[in-house]
Amino acid sequence: MRRLIIQITLVCFITTQTAAVAGPFEEGTAAGQAANPVVRSTLNASSASSAVPGYTITPPETMYYGQPSLTGAANARLSACATSPNDPVCQAQSGALTSANTPRTAISPYDPAVSTAGDIAANPSIVLGSLASYYSGCTTAEISTPAGTATKVCNRYSNIGNYSTRRELTVQVELLPSCSEGTWFAHGQANRNGADTMVAEAQCHIRADGRQRFRFYAAGGMGACIGWQTVDLPTSPATQAVQVTDLSPHWEGYCWRPLQVLMMPGSGCTGGTCNYTFQFNALTEGSTWSLPLSFVQPTMEQHETDVWVDRSAMLADGGRCTVSTADRCVDGPATKFIDGRAVTRACWSYERTLTCTSGAPVDECTPLASSGCTPVTSTCKQANATTGSCEVFQDTYTCPVAAQTVTTASNCPANVYCLGANCFNTRYTNDTDFARSMSLMEAVREAGVYLDPNTLQVFKGEGNRCRDRLFKNCCYSDSAGAGMSNQSLFGVGSRLVFDVLMNANNREFLYQGMKALLLGGGFSGTFTTYGVTVAINGAALPAGSAVLYAGDSLVVAFDPWSLAIAVMIYIVMSMSSCNSDEGKLAMKEGAGLCHTIGTWCSSCIRIFGHCVSCIEHSTGKCCFNSKLARIVNEQGRVQVGKAWGSGQNPDCSGFTIAQLQRLDFAAMDLTEFYASIVPTLPNVGTIQGSNASRLTTCYYGQGKCQ
Repeated sequence: MRRLIIQITLVCFITTQTAAVAGPFEEGTAAGQAANPVVRSTLNASSASSAVPGYTITPPETMYYGQPSLTGAANARLSACATSPNDPVCQAQSGALTSANTPRTAISPYDPAVSTAGDIAANPSIVLGSLASYYSGCTTAEISTPAGTATKVCNRYSNIGNYSTRRELTVQVELLPSCSEGTWFAHGQANRNGADTMVAEAQCHIRADGRQRFRFYAAGGMGACIGWQTVDLPTSPATQAVQVTDLSPHWEGYCWRPLQVLMMPGSGCTGGTCNYTFQFNALTEGSTWSLPLSFVQPTMEQHETDVWVDRSAMLADGGRCTVSTADRCVDGPATKFIDGRAVTRACWSYERTLTCTSGAPVDECTPLASSGCTPVTSTCKQANATTGSCEVFQDTYTCPVAAQTVTTASNCPANVYCLGANCFNTRYTNDTDFARSMSLMEAVREAGVYLDPNTLQVFKGEGNRCRDRLFKNCCYSDSAGAGMSNQSLFGVGSRLVFDVLMNANNREFLYQGMKALLLGGGFSGTFTTYGVTVAINGAALPAGSAVLYAGDSLVVAFDPWSLAIAVMIYIVMSMSSCNSDEGKLAMKEGAGLCHTIGTWCSSCIRIFGHCVSCIEHSTGKCCFNSKLARIVNEQGRVQVGKAWGSGQNPDCSGFTIAQLQRLDFAAMDLTEFYASIVPTLPNVGTIQGSNASRLTTCYYGQGKCQ
C-alpha cells in the first residue's frame, strides 16, 4: 500500500512540472536507470578477478617488493623465460631487453632535422610566408630582421659511455646441530669370551647445563636381566672414578649381579672433543673390562651459504654495451657480522667497467662545423675524478643567421577565432535552465522518499524552539551543521539532506532516507558510523546494540557508548546554559534548514501577578531535513494559503496531495538552493600530495591502498 501511495504521489508531482523536466532530462534519467542494474552487478562482484580479465592479487612481481636490488631477480626471470618463449610476459620482457641493447645513432640538438624543426616552430613564416591572412580581424604587421650571427654552444664527449657495475656477495648464516638431534650417534663396545658384549653410547643432544647423556647395556647369548640404563654425566673432566650404574647381563646361564659401570678419571670433554673411559667390573668374579668412547661434542654449527647478486644487466651479443675491464675486488678481504656472527671472505664485491655506445652523443658540434659555424672557445665542463682527463668539452660557435620576416598580430577581437577568412564566435551563454531543472529533480526525489504514509504529506518539518536568556543567547547559528549531511556522516547518500539533525521523535526521516539509499541500491549487510548501526536484509547487529527501529528489511540500532557520548555532549551544553535541543537547532540553522515563526516572553519578573521585566525570550521555528524543503514551504505556503501557526505553536506540517498539485514551482525563486548543487572542484595539489605519500604502501598492495 505504501509503495502504491508513493508512486501515485510522484506521478502527480511530475505531471504538474512537465514543462520544467520534460524532454532530454527524462531521457537521460531513463538511460541512467536502465544502466544501473548492469553497472551495479559489476561493482558488487565479490572480487575484481571475476570482472577484470587477467586480474590477480598475487602477480609474480610481488616477490620483488622490498628487495634492495631488482637486477638479480630480473635476470633470473629472463633466464626462466628461455623455456617459455610464447608467454606474453616473457615476450614483453625479452622485447624490452632487445630494445635496450640495440645501438642507436646519437641525435644532436644541432642535427639539421632538429634545428630546422625548431626554427619553423619559432617562426612559421619561414615555410608559410606571410601569415597576415590567418589573423582576420586583427591588426597585423610584417617585421623583417636583417642577416646576422648567433652564438651557439655544443658539447663533445670523451669516454662518457663508461659505466661501472658490481657483483656483490650476500651470505646467509644459519645454525644447525652438528649431529642428528636425539640419535645415539657415538657407540663403544667391549667383548667377553668373544660372545658376551658390553655397550656404551652417547646421545646427540644440544645442552647448556654442562652434561652429556649416555646409555649402557650388557648382554650374553640369552640377553640381559636389566635393560638399557640411561645416565647424564658431566662434561668437565673427572678427577676420580665415579660409579655410573649397575647392569645385570645373562651370562653362563644366570643373571650376573651386579656388573658395575665406572667412569674413570680424565673422562670428559675439552675443546669440543669428548674422551670417556668406562670400566665394567664383575665384583663376584673380580674381572674388569675397559671401554673407551670418543666423539665430537654435540653443538650448534654455523652453516654459511654464499649468494652472488650480479647488479649489471644481461649483455646481448652485438649489443650496445661490452665489458671493457675484468672484475676487480673492491671490498675485501674483510670480516662482516651477519646476524651477530662473524663471516670472513676474501672478497665481498667485484667491480667491472662497461663501455656503451650511444650512451651520449659523441660530438654535438659536428653539425655546427659542417653548416658554416666558426669555433670561438672550448672549455672542460667535466673531468674524470680518477684520471683527471676531460670527459665533456663545451665549445662555443658563431653561426650565420639568414634574414627573416615575422608576422605579428595585435588588437584581435575577443571571443572570435579566425582561420584565414573564416571567423567563428566563441562566446557562449550559461544554461539558465540547468540549475532549475536539477532543483526540481531533487524536489521530485525528496517528495517520493520522505512521503509520510500516515498523513500523506510531503515536505514536512518539525517544531523547534530556543531561548534568549539574560546572560546567554541560545538562538545562534553553528556552521558545523553544514557538515552533518547524510553523505558527510555515512560516506554515502545525498549531501543535500540532513536526516541526522532531525529530532529523535521523528526517526522516520533517518529511516526513510537510509532505506531509499540502501534498499534501492541493492545493498546487503551492515555499516556502522557514529555508533549507529544500519542492518539490511537480516544482517547481524553488533553485540550490545539497542534497537531503535525494526521494520521491513531495515533495522537501526545504537550501542551504549554512543548514548554515553550523547550524555557528555548534553552536560557540556548545559554548562554553557544551552540544552542539547538548542545545540542541535543551532546546527540546523548553520545548515540553512529552519524558518523562524515568532518570539515571545517565556520567563519574566512578576509583581502582583503582572510581568514587569522579561528575562527570557523564546523563539519558535520550523526546521526541515533539507534546504530545498524549507524553500518550498516558505514560497509554497503563500500560494495555497497555508499559515505557519504561532511561535509557541508552530505548524510544521507538510503539503497534502491536493495542495501539492496546486503548487506552481515555476513561480518559485530557487536561487538560494542553486549554490548547493554547484560542484566543488578538487584541489589538484592536495590530491597529488596525498597520492605521493601513499605511493610506497600502494606498490602491489594486493588491489588496495593503505
